[in-house]
Parts: sequence; structure tokens; C-alpha cells
Amino acid sequence: YKILKSTADKLVKNQITIEKPELFETQVINIVDSATYSKRHGTIKIEFTKSLMEYLKASKNYTMYNLNEIADLTSIYAIRLYELIQQYK
Repeated sequence: YKILKSTADKLVKNQITIEKPELFETQVINIVDSATYSKRHGTIKIEFTKSLMEYLKASKNYTMYNLNEIADLTSIYAIRLYELIQQYK
């Protein structure tokens, strides 16, 4: 549980740097808007920043999906099939 709390703290302080040489720009994006640690359940609830989500949507290297939709899937093959379906949505 101590590791989860320290991980939540680290996530909030973490950021990525995106170099855009063609525009002579450097963009710094915070990864997490908030991280809520539940001592009772031993879980972390993470909210990613809007800027990060927009960056990931603009990048074609990621597949976006709702984790609640795959939470009950038990097979790695079912999860991968879901990812492939979402990729062409």
C-alpha cells in the first residue's frame, strides 16, 4: 500500500516533453491531472490531462478504449481482439 501511495505522488509530478523541430517548438505535457489513492481499497484512480489525451488521439500509434468495457474479459486473446476491433472503429 505504501508503494501505491508513492506511485500516485510520482504520477502527478511526471511530465513528457515533445519536440517539434519543424515548428521550432518544445511542448511539455503533464501526464496526470489527478491521482486519488484509496487506503481502504488499496487502489489508485488516475485522471489523465486533457492535453495528453489530445496528443494521444492525434497520434495514430495508440488505440483508445474504455477499460470498463474489458474489465470482465479474462483471456488475453479476447482483450487483443477487442483492441483490434476498436482500432478500426
